[in-house]
Amino acid sequence: MGTRKKQQDETDLDPFLNLLDKKEQNMVEIKCLSQISDKKFIDDKFIILSQDLEPAQVIKTFLKYGVKHLVQEKGFLKEEEIKRSAKIISDPKFFIQNPLSVFQDTSCSKITEVLSTSIKSSQDKDKTLSQLRQQLETCSQSLSSKILMVADELISNALKASLPVTKTSSNAVHFSVFSNEDYLALLCKDFQGSLDLEKYFSNILSCYEDGISKNMNFEVHKSAGIGSFFIFDYSTIKYVLVKEKSITLFACLFPKNMSNVKRESL
Repeated sequence: MGTRKKQQDETDLDPFLNLLDKKEQNMVEIKCLSQISDKKFIDDKFIILSQDLEPAQVIKTFLKYGVKHLVQEKGFLKEEEIKRSAKIISDPKFFIQNPLSVFQDTSCSKITEVLSTSIKSSQDKDKTLSQLRQQLETCSQSLSSKILMVADELISNALKASLPVTKTSSNAVHFSVFSNEDYLALLCKDFQGSLDLEKYFSNILSCYEDGISKNMNFEVHKSAGIGSFFIFDYSTIKYVLVKEKSITLFACLFPKNMSNVKRESL
């Protein structure tokens, strides 16, 4: 599920459609959120342009209408988001298998992979976070701390979904980091495909509506959604794909070269 920001009800959609190749234009439809207000469910082929929605409203739009691809018109790199969503819609399997390639094809500047590793234990996670921390030395402390927290939560959730993991198991979590002039991205993939998206986003919505403190759950075997709340709240653009009983993939993007105030307004 991708996110970002929109304009008025009478948005001219042709410039956005012209971003797509012919195959994608035949498989994808772009609409404004106002055009689907009376529908209970939106087909996977739609990319929806929205107004300046708050994070809780983004989640409600997914839960109410089934919107899988939401791009906010005033958002960060919206043209890239539209092209990326179109590629995901036209060939989701390719994106799951080759996410870096899709990001490279839809980005304006060259992408460099700065970290790629398999993780099977909390020790592996700690080592990976330490390596990531070194890569973030040029970032502001505020941005660095948010990226590290999101990375920690992504890996922890993926490890939890992958248990038990053995030395010969294919259940290891794959984690990678790539960057270009505009953003840094975290990719985390587990090979269980067990994430229930409606439950996942409903838990996050509870944190927005009721506050984090009311969603504290100290029972180890239960999830309160607080870690997932930080993943959703701290990353500017996010994609979540689930191939049931096979793969769960998260991609979280963080803008570079902008102030913390500007970044947090996106």
